[in-house]
Amino acid sequence: MTVREATFRPAVPSAAVAVALVVGVVVSLGAREAVLTTLAVQGGGLAAVGVGIASRRRGHRTLGTALAVVGVGAIVGGLTLFVDEPHALSYTLRFLPGLIGVPLLVGTLLPVRANGSRLVCKLGTGGVFLTVVLSGLFRAVGELHLLLVAVATIVAWDAADNAVSIGEQLGRAATAWRLQAIHTTGSAMVGLAGVAGIYLVRRIAVSDLSLAAFALLFVALLLFLAAIRG
Repeated sequence: MTVREATFRPAVPSAAVAVALVVGVVVSLGAREAVLTTLAVQGGGLAAVGVGIASRRRGHRTLGTALAVVGVGAIVGGLTLFVDEPHALSYTLRFLPGLIGVPLLVGTLLPVRANGSRLVCKLGTGGVFLTVVLSGLFRAVGELHLLLVAVATIVAWDAADNAVSIGEQLGRAATAWRLQAIHTTGSAMVGLAGVAGIYLVRRIAVSDLSLAAFALLFVALLLFLAAIRG
């Protein structure tokens, strides 16, 4: 009987959830054609990088290196085109961190880097979260929308970190999808319960709640989620 060697890379189910969430968050924040185009270009660039890395591992070093370089160029080029587009400054400031964060997160979960990186996961989801915060500061989305995408971003971070952990301990091919589903669903349910509580306080219990007080509740929710996640 042939023993299959374990591949210690990020687990696919949690990685897929994390990627879907961060892309969904960025798109939901009022993304227009320029953002969607940049995401599409970045997706193509990441695919080229992934194929390039896989080619190098199979011994095709020249082809793999060329594909990886082209992919990185596409990712950077997409960002450059976005910045050069004639947007309002607030629009560029809002989406630029997210457009940097998404490829960072996806890149480490492909993974481009060995078995993934928790630090890069934090940087990637941090960029997306900064887009969420700036969208709130510029009042580009409503309060409920802001709370929901904040929770989605934290759940994405949690799922990405879990993907790396399971990949390190059990391997990429491990049949732990139920464990991953329970873990991510639990985080999401706690987050949604927090959103419901804050929204009710804002809308019903204290209808004259100031923006500063709402911001404190918002931060409290984030700290609570981070605490239960740890």
